Amino acid sequence: MGMILNVHDQLDKVINEIERNYSKGLTFTLNELSAVQVVEDMSNFSTFLNMCRSQISNRRVASYVTNSVINAKFRKN
Repeated sequence: MGMILNVHDQLDKVINEIERNYSKGLTFTLNELSAVQVVEDMSNFSTFLNMCRSQISNRRVASYVTNSVINAKFRKN
């Protein structure tokens, strides 16, 4: 099992994918994003998910609809 070597670059890919693929008001889960799917088997995946959730909210890209681990629903702002 490998590690996500550059977590911040992968996080930027997640944010870019959300901004590129989702219109305002659409809901999505993190496991629907290809930038998340490619690193699911990595050993530091749970840390990466926590960073994703906080950065998505902090950057005001999307807001929580429901709060769970990988199935957390977000609504694009």
